[in-house]
Amino acid sequence: MTMMKFAQRGSLLIAAVVLIAVIAVLASTLSFLQVGSTTSSGDHLRSAQALFVAESGLEYAAYQLKSGTACASLSSTQSVGLGSFSTTAAANSASSTLSSAITATGTVIPLASTSGFGAHGRITIGSEAINYAGLSGLNLTGAKRGVAGTTAASYSSGTAVTQNQCMVTSTGAVGLARRVVERAELTSGGAGAIAFDAASSTNAGAAWSHTVGAGSNRILIVGVSTLSGQTVTSVTYTGPSASVAPLTLVGALTNGNGTNIRGELWRLVAPEAGTGTITVTVSAGAKWVGGAVSLTGVDQTSPIDANNFASGTSTAPSVTVTTVSNNAWVVDTLAYAQSATATVGTGQSQRWNTDTVGGTPATNVGGAGSSKGPNTPAGAVAMSWTLSKSKDWVIGAVALKPAAGGSVSVSAASWKETSY
Repeated sequence: MTMMKFAQRGSLLIAAVVLIAVIAVLASTLSFLQVGSTTSSGDHLRSAQALFVAESGLEYAAYQLKSGTACASLSSTQSVGLGSFSTTAAANSASSTLSSAITATGTVIPLASTSGFGAHGRITIGSEAINYAGLSGLNLTGAKRGVAGTTAASYSSGTAVTQNQCMVTSTGAVGLARRVVERAELTSGGAGAIAFDAASSTNAGAAWSHTVGAGSNRILIVGVSTLSGQTVTSVTYTGPSASVAPLTLVGALTNGNGTNIRGELWRLVAPEAGTGTITVTVSAGAKWVGGAVSLTGVDQTSPIDANNFASGTSTAPSVTVTTVSNNAWVVDTLAYAQSATATVGTGQSQRWNTDTVGGTPATNVGGAGSSKGPNTPAGAVAMSWTLSKSKDWVIGAVALKPAAGGSVSVSAASWKETSY
């Protein structure tokens, strides 16, 4: 009987020890879960705060743009509450053509080249504004058609596609939490707001079409590349209303080394909006290349800030133009002897690049053009190209003065979070 009682007491003691151990484990688990829950809640809070700080960076960049700061100068680091943001920006100033036709409801925009286009943002085709969500290969995806009060339409293969926006990236940090967001900003109006509109060209030595957008303070720049010393006697632009407007010569230069390669730049203030025809008349029957670029936001009274021409025989055509105004844009034209290919210089946006065909190289000429802007502060701006072979060349550049007065309007075309 006594032995049985001792056995019962031993069993109860063991059970009590096990129960205490279980309670201890449960208490430890509950404590761990509570700490983990608190840590998780803290992480979520800091992450949300980091996103708020990153968004503050985007708003600060938009304020800088509205105040006239150039897109490339938007780099900034600021403290906000418990965190800080860092912003960077890059201008997307690009042009291409449709690689195939699209309908008015198409949500994929196929391009011949996506060089210079933003990862998301807004493009213009004709008079239609289109927002897109992504870039995949040579396609702009997730297109939202007919935005900003425009009308969606169908377009044929080869139709020009343009983009001019400022892609701002903002990184928000609170503790160890990081959030990175991007926003494509569009600017219009005001000083320092020159914007690319459209580009076109011909290598057939004949009149060609060019579509001028409806933006304010427009200008049309035409570059002509000739050989054999032939000069351009006139350049005209016939607008949609059939009104013929003559262009004014900005400058010209002939390379006297045998081929007599020549480059010329012409300009027209306030060209009529819509699709018109550019006609070039030359002094002789030799072949020529013509290219055109239209821009908005240019001073309508004194549009030319500066211009310069240079010539040589090498693989490295270049010219430097000294701007007078902050945020000026520079447009160049290149003429070179055949046969060679031309590659645009760093920081420049190619607007045309072609050459005449048929016959021997001695009877053909290459022509190209690009733009660079905004350029601030005012000063020397170099425009350059690289030729695949050493050839005679002429390069000319014209700096365009921003329109004065008025406020800058800033609007967002797209938003995307790139890191969470």
